[in-house]
Amino acid sequence: MSINIDIINILNKYNISYRENSYSDEIDILCPFHDDHHFGNAKINKKTGLFNCFSCGKGGGIVRFVALLEGITDREAFLLLKGNNNYDLNTLQKKIDFYKREQVKKDNRNLSQRILYKILNNLPIVPIDSTNYWLYICNCILSYNFSEEELLQIYNEFLHQKK
Repeated sequence: MSINIDIINILNKYNISYRENSYSDEIDILCPFHDDHHFGNAKINKKTGLFNCFSCGKGGGIVRFVALLEGITDREAFLLLKGNNNYDLNTLQKKIDFYKREQVKKDNRNLSQRILYKILNNLPIVPIDSTNYWLYICNCILSYNFSEEELLQIYNEFLHQKK
């Protein structure tokens, strides 16, 4: 989710000197976070709201920019920028947390698949009637809690690699 903000209004509100570029979305500003006297040290993008100062190293999005200017948290700056539009920040945080958890699950699943490929590729060839050997393989595979579909996909990819 994003906040539609006019960057020029923000710069004017905080009396930040700026110089617009007709050839790009970048605006040169005098960095408000250190004693800046030269345009070109700091820039803010009109479309994305991202800012960066090459001198002091401060950077981030427009919410962070306002938080630093106001001396408040990013959450407070977000609410300040958003205004009283009945925006539920808790819902946003829940969505962010959900997507982070889903990404971790996906990353773990990909790691598990790579581990399983490695197990399958490094298994010694033994006679099929070696019960202990096959129990060992089954236990290795089961320990990763793959779904049936995932196991089938992994198996098919494994067979394809072996050809």
